[in-house]
Amino acid sequence: MIRTTARSLALVSAVAATLLLSCRTLQHESKWVSLVRLIADPASHNGDRVFTEGFFVAAHEETVLYLTKEHADFGISENAIWIDFTGTNFIPADFNGNYIYVEGTFLGTRSGTWGLNPGAIRSPSRITIIHPRSPD
Repeated sequence: MIRTTARSLALVSAVAATLLLSCRTLQHESKWVSLVRLIADPASHNGDRVFTEGFFVAAHEETVLYLTKEHADFGISENAIWIDFTGTNFIPADFNGNYIYVEGTFLGTRSGTWGLNPGAIRSPSRITIIHPRSPD
């Protein structure tokens, strides 16, 4: 019984790792870049097609990808990048309050309302909810 459970757990872990890697294998020559790297050194990724993940907030004058929900709760804009939906068919409110993957062209200059964010992703081509928010 324990061996079967251990094998099942190992199989589930292997499948999950494979799925995660396949999500990070991108089309359109995008490259996986952690949100931490985009925030820490935005200029080095300026103009690159990137794919990253974080906690998304769509509110009045705000469409921002934060490192964590806690950073969003406290509005720590230095730990977030702006998501510019101009020219897309995405509705930002559809992703509000969720951890998401987002793919688009990175702009490595101050962005967002009053230039509070260290960078932005322009015209995202793909957005996927990772962990749907729990019902309140």
